Amino acid sequence: MTQCGCRAKFATFDFEARPTSAQSTFTHFMKLDVLADLDHLFMVNFSVEAARLQALMPPHLRLLTREGRAFPSIVLPEIRNLQQRSLGFPKVDYDLFGLRILVEYESSQLGLTKGIYFSRLIMDPNHVRRVANVMTAFDFERGTITRQTTGENSTDITVALPSGKKMFHANVHTSGEFPSALTEGSCFETAEEALAMYNDIAYGFLPSADGRRMHILQIADPHLNYEAWPLRHLEVDRESIIIPTELADAEVQLEPCYYVGQLPRYWRWLKTERVKVEPGILTPEIV
Repeated sequence: MTQCGCRAKFATFDFEARPTSAQSTFTHFMKLDVLADLDHLFMVNFSVEAARLQALMPPHLRLLTREGRAFPSIVLPEIRNLQQRSLGFPKVDYDLFGLRILVEYESSQLGLTKGIYFSRLIMDPNHVRRVANVMTAFDFERGTITRQTTGENSTDITVALPSGKKMFHANVHTSGEFPSALTEGSCFETAEEALAMYNDIAYGFLPSADGRRMHILQIADPHLNYEAWPLRHLEVDRESIIIPTELADAEVQLEPCYYVGQLPRYWRWLKTERVKVEPGILTPEIV
């Protein structure tokens, strides 16, 4: 695997990364629940020594680990027909790149909960990204996401920054089979364990810029059974992979990867929790 050489924007967590005006915009708009079709999702999964990801974590989220290893993924969905449920905004299409990390959070509503945290997000096209950055607190970066068919069920994927540098690249092949095998060197004992780790997820966590609130996004309601998804095994050419800087210089293990076909999704926001910050203690309560 090759280091991409691009900047590590989230090498440390910066509570002041977004200005006050963006924070106030967020509190006004973020509660908009949305529907969309998630389609042609490529999920390239890894395991890595947990200590190598710790710098990417806000203090009130903790890495989900197994025998000292954490679980980052590169997720590349096509989002189609995104629509807000009540305000009548026009439908929106875009492509997304996310550096997704599996985490745990001690929620006052849900208890100790498995979920996802995005340490980096790229949205294409740029005009949709600009609107999204005004209306939400997600920090979508500018970039170009290209998918080129290279053969039957084979795709060459490139994510490039405005400078032209490749942030991610892989050549992948989608099989017609439900995932049932492990990759060589996998930290999992069975394919079923890997499937559950990377797919059995119902919540996403978005810390506020000041670190004192946790916004919780329910990814699907009701939470769908991933075994019933249009889920297929994804073969990834190891030699073709360029990984983000955040994962460079680490002992990265390629884990079972997946392709998901069209899947309707409903995202809704739960009540925001205030995180009480005391020396050595972070206690959530509903705002």
